[in-house]
Amino acid sequence: MLNRSYVTDDSYPTRLVEQFFEDKAYLISQEFLLSSNDNNTLQWQTGLLLTHDQVEHDKTTVGLDVPIAITSLNLQSTRKSSSLGIFGQADYQLLPKLTFIAGARYTYEHRTFVGRSIDVDPFAQGIGFFSELPIFVDDEINDDGISGKLGLNWQLDKDKLLYFTTSRGFKSGGWDGSVIIARTATQPFNEETVLAHELGVKTDWPNIGLRFNAALFYNDYDNIQAEATVFDLGIPDNRIINAGASRIYGMEIDTVWYTPIDDLILELDLSLMDSKITEFAPGN
Repeated sequence: MLNRSYVTDDSYPTRLVEQFFEDKAYLISQEFLLSSNDNNTLQWQTGLLLTHDQVEHDKTTVGLDVPIAITSLNLQSTRKSSSLGIFGQADYQLLPKLTFIAGARYTYEHRTFVGRSIDVDPFAQGIGFFSELPIFVDDEINDDGISGKLGLNWQLDKDKLLYFTTSRGFKSGGWDGSVIIARTATQPFNEETVLAHELGVKTDWPNIGLRFNAALFYNDYDNIQAEATVFDLGIPDNRIINAGASRIYGMEIDTVWYTPIDDLILELDLSLMDSKITEFAPGN
């Protein structure tokens, strides 16, 4: 459980905006796992994952010290999510040094969002900027999706592994809930999917105390969930939306050298990445 209260301000003598936050978060999960004997040519595991989480958000925003814009907005929201995941994976030894990997997961999620946004300033001089207030929302969505993984492991020797994986990931939709000054902010964003491919090598060189790992990757996202600037009633807001499609590719290198000098370990990590938004969602 998390309880958090904090304040943000602009540090100017004339107030531009101050925000007062109170957040509470709860999470409970339970996993059941069943696996095979590791000595078999076919190794497998299957399981069930149950989770429930709840986030309560209370934010008061005090506006400009300018007569036409003085106002105090209060947002209260509660987001709940219950999910069920059923998964399994099998590793089959095709050859003494070659293993085929296949896995799948089914996820079902039920999400609810209850909240309201009002102007609590009794004079409400800034209400002209927020013409749709007060706003109340009580909504729910159900999402489900299938994710999976295929791969090959080639054990060159006991200290060196070459591998390739391709997988599909799924992230359910939901609500941002941090900003509601227009009814468009009460609409949920949709699920996000990704196709991920990775080719890599993991090696140990015990004679010289060296560990060297490297990987190439390419990820293709659809309906990516990202924080973006949107304009509600002509006012810029930052919240999570479906920003469009994107792709990311690159490489990673991870090196650790246990030097002959006692207690001296040298590490080198290198990442090269190129990312691009390939398609913008309408209106963003």
